This record gives sequence, structure tokens and C-alpha cells, in this order.
Amino acid sequence: MFNMGKYIMSKHKLYWIALGSVSMILMLMNIVSAYPYGYIANYGSSTVSVIDIATNKVTATVNVGGLPYGVAVTGKYLYVTNYGSNTVSVLSTATNSIIATVNVGSNPTGVTATSDGTKVYVTNNGSNTVSVIDTATNTVTATVNVGRYPYALGQFIGKSAPIITWNQPADSRYGTILNNIQLNATASVPGTFVYNPSSGTITLNVTFVPKDNVNYLQTSTTVPINITTTTPVLEIIT
Repeated sequence: MFNMGKYIMSKHKLYWIALGSVSMILMLMNIVSAYPYGYIANYGSSTVSVIDIATNKVTATVNVGGLPYGVAVTGKYLYVTNYGSNTVSVLSTATNSIIATVNVGSNPTGVTATSDGTKVYVTNNGSNTVSVIDTATNTVTATVNVGRYPYALGQFIGKSAPIITWNQPADSRYGTILNNIQLNATASVPGTFVYNPSSGTITLNVTFVPKDNVNYLQTSTTVPINITTTTPVLEIIT
């Protein structure tokens, strides 16, 4: 059996330290407001534990493939390598549920994502290959032959896409002016939100401009909002 390990986040850099039982990645950069959670691959129970870092309590336990080993985050999704089932589980971080299972090589271990989140790379320890996953389709688009027993991956250097959290607002009555109750997106790094349009629409869009534009990309997202009708009041003048 191979040694397990733990990820440690320090400022903007992610380091790997060989330890004893779990893999952990913190979805944090400089602030805690967007995704204050840690994700733990539980090798012996084939689950992923979701930990609220503010309270140090497990908030969810998700069943994944056999012998989960490594974890990596791309935007709103978590990729988990399953050493025992030769797959990668793709989880939604919003719902803590599996949205896809990707077949890769034999005994996948290490996993990392490109800085723009478009590709995920997986080391297949048992087949001496690296699988390249397209995150738009969650399919393997390339398999690269490497040396014997590939184990871990480094980090890609480049701008990262900030993680934007924006839940769908409650229904709004026609004619209501939108305010910070609906326009309440948060991001994983400091920056400025530009909402478009600001009111009276079915689909809301926000563009986030990070304060640190050297290490982070400008990012956009949308949420739907239901505009309900209102009954006009008729006044009869006699």
C-alpha cells in the first residue's frame, strides 16, 4: 500500500506532505467567506468528509468510489480519485452529491487541476499513465504514458479563477427593485462585483473583478430569478 498524504494551504500555494491516512484540500485562498470547507478522502471507508473549518465539524459524508485517495477543486466541483475502482468521482460542492463518474487508468492516485479549471490531470499508479479530463464534459480526452508507478502531481502555475457563490434568490414580484437581498454574491478572494442587469430580469449576471489581478482571473456567473405577476388594482370613478 502506498503512503497517504495531506494537502496544506499557505497563502496562494499548495504543498504536499507525505503522512498517514487522508488527503485534504481547503477551498480557501485569502478569506473564509466563500467556501469555508475542507474535503477529506477517507481511504478506508470509501467516503469523502466535508468539514466546516469555522467549527471543525463534519457537515456531510459523501459515498464515492472504492479507496478514495486524492482530491482537487475546480470552481464548483470536487474531483476525487478512487484507487480501488479505477475511477474519478466528480462532486458538486453546492450539493455535496456526485454528478459524474469518470473511468481512468489503473489505481488512480494523484490529481490536480489547471489554473483555469478546464482540465484535471490524474496519475494512474497501476498503468503508468496520466489521464487528462476535460471538465466541461467530464470525459478523458488524452492518456499520457509516463514512468513507472506515477504517484503525485505538482501544481499548475498561472492565474486561478476565483470561486463565486451565489444562490438563486427567492421569487420577486414584478416591479420590485432588486437590492442586496438578491444581489448578494460572495467570492473566495477580495474584489468587486458588477451586476448586470441591476433589476427587472429573469437571468441575473455578475462579473467579479479580483483585487489581486496578478494571480486571479476575472470571473462571471449567472443565477435565475422568477418574476411573479401582480394583480392591477382598478379604481372606478363615479
